[in-house]
Amino acid sequence: MGNHSEMIRELGGPHRLAADLTKAGVSVKPVTARAWAIRGNIPAKYWPHIQSIAKAQRKPVTIVALAAALETGTALTRVE
Repeated sequence: MGNHSEMIRELGGPHRLAADLTKAGVSVKPVTARAWAIRGNIPAKYWPHIQSIAKAQRKPVTIVALAAALETGTALTRVE
């Protein structure tokens, strides 16, 4: 798993991630999570919540992995 888009897929896709974040008390619409997947970039303020969701699902998505995806350039960047 190398980029944020893959991590979103690993957590069940944008709709499931948005639902899980909302259940965790972080209001995120599915369209927002879908935009993250398209851009390949999840804002850092959501990482702790995503790590908790991943831990509950026994998935290897951690803050370290999210950060590494950005540092290694495996997070997709938007080109205009």
